[in-house]
Amino acid sequence: MIRKIKTRIELIHMLCQAAEIEHQLLLIYLFSSFSLKQNISEGGITEEQLQKIKSWKRRMVGVAIEEMTHLSIVSNLLTSIGGAPHFTRPNLPQDEPKYYPDGFRMDLIPFGREALQRFVAYEHPNNVKLIAPSFEKRKQAKRKNMLQKIDSSQIVAAEITYHTIHDLYSCIRKGFELLAAINPSRLFIGNEKSQLTNSKHLRLFKELIPVCNLNAVEQSIEIILEQGEGNNSDIEGHFKVFKDILEEYEAELKSSQENNKAFEPARPCIENPFLHQPSDSSSVNIITDEFTAEVSLLFNASYDLMMKIIVRAFAHHEETNEEIALLADVFISFMHDVISPLGELLTTLPAGKHFPGKTAGPSFEFSRDLHLIPHKNPAWIIFVEEMEMLSAFAAEISIDELSSENCKIILVDVAEKMKGFAGKLRRD
Repeated sequence: MIRKIKTRIELIHMLCQAAEIEHQLLLIYLFSSFSLKQNISEGGITEEQLQKIKSWKRRMVGVAIEEMTHLSIVSNLLTSIGGAPHFTRPNLPQDEPKYYPDGFRMDLIPFGREALQRFVAYEHPNNVKLIAPSFEKRKQAKRKNMLQKIDSSQIVAAEITYHTIHDLYSCIRKGFELLAAINPSRLFIGNEKSQLTNSKHLRLFKELIPVCNLNAVEQSIEIILEQGEGNNSDIEGHFKVFKDILEEYEAELKSSQENNKAFEPARPCIENPFLHQPSDSSSVNIITDEFTAEVSLLFNASYDLMMKIIVRAFAHHEETNEEIALLADVFISFMHDVISPLGELLTTLPAGKHFPGKTAGPSFEFSRDLHLIPHKNPAWIIFVEEMEMLSAFAAEISIDELSSENCKIILVDVAEKMKGFAGKLRRD
């Protein structure tokens, strides 16, 4: 039995947990999709298998986009009760019970059986004993016993243990209902206009609706659960998507083995590739190849800037509707034109001499100083300055002697795209 949410503080805390988990899953799914091969020249696959791989990639990216939708919905739920949009999170991987309950172990790993089994487990509606590797039980028990000694739930957000994503959102839904029953006129204290919803000016995610009452809360949470679990027969949920891909992968692997043929759909990426060990994550693998490290640095800085832009869009202040829409448009384009090509490029580059035959991948390293820049003009100036700086850096490393022809093409295109984004955001 999951303990009930008793206060606004706890409801905000649990919504922040939901936001972090949606954010983490989004990145985990993207990493796995980036690791998939895109051409038969990479070896280990046939033309027919490549078509299946492309289908897997398309479906996985679709799930990742919907996880971004869920993160956006949670931000509106937070804003509706006086909280702030929550896009910060600890760095991946999370292999110890430091931030999340037992079972929510999260790593950046390439596509394969282990990854797919984890994804199915994450999205399972009632999977109390997750197939995904769980945290060490002894540490979790010690943490739980320590927290039970203090009855502080009235003044701080006390720990609430949940086992699945379904549990988490069920707890949040009941929290809204309980607090609304206590004082319905005092729950939704946030300004509805401060939420990011679809309008004639903004086209971000069609599922974003204004949250100002329990009915809107119910609709919003139902969207998240339906897309994740597939409760609605008209919606192919994430659980079914990953379950189907796992079955197709196993069938293809079995067929290849029976015919004595190799089937290697993913690049040989190392797990959890980072430039250095973050203080808030479990142990990582360090990229040692010099050129790959430069591309990884570009990726992380670009990801950091992209998150600053979406934070500004959700926590806007002084912006017109048209300016908010522009921020949202730049965010979506940035993901497609900068993050995706750089992330995929990293999965083709060598990890370093300590990992012979292995490639790297994106770490989505998160800066501790990611926060809302409070005033509009300084925020937009900083966005433009960083865009121009990253554009110049991408152009610079594109002519590195270690850059292949493919790297040059991607990096030059990224540099041009960022220069274009800077032009759109410039206000002088």
